[in-house]
Amino acid sequence: MESTQNLENPTGAYSYGSYFPDFTWIIATNSLSPSNVIEKRNPGISKEDRNKQLPPLNKLSDLLWLSWNTVSQNPKELRYIGRSEIVNPQTRLIMDYLFLRDSEPKSLTADVRWPGLEYKGDNDELKALLATPNGLATAYILIDHSYELKRRDELTRRVLQVNIFAVDGKYFMLWDIEAQSPRGQSTPQNEDQSATDSVATARI
Repeated sequence: MESTQNLENPTGAYSYGSYFPDFTWIIATNSLSPSNVIEKRNPGISKEDRNKQLPPLNKLSDLLWLSWNTVSQNPKELRYIGRSEIVNPQTRLIMDYLFLRDSEPKSLTADVRWPGLEYKGDNDELKALLATPNGLATAYILIDHSYELKRRDELTRRVLQVNIFAVDGKYFMLWDIEAQSPRGQSTPQNEDQSATDSVATARI
């Protein structure tokens, strides 16, 4: 899906993704935001001037949700949000740190294959990854579309865990979204999720 300000003045931003309603998956494969395009074209531009040039639909989270809501017959069943072949330097810096610290062997050049490293709950590693440019889309989907995601007898949806892994120098992350019951307990969605081999608990 391409984001444009208007037909005469497109930003050149884009977002590509794969959507699997039967498996409750979204995989964002490649994206370039309108704000990044505008900032590269106009170095030093103020945030106010940049925002004036943004198209109304400019967040990756909204583009992903719009596409998901179109292809899925039951959008509330969304369970997994993945990012494929991550190139953002800020995201890769944090992932490199975790790969080097927590993976075996401890090397940036080694593949950290699925399930890679798993971080769950309210720990610092998950928070750091969620705050990266490649994690924010997941956070905004949960915040901006909480009502659409809410199912009967659920209070809210939250991130249960994230897996980060690398194959042939390509970086990936997969977010697992958890549903909560009114009493704060997890609501099972897909019980056949594969068990992971490593759980890293050290603080970043």
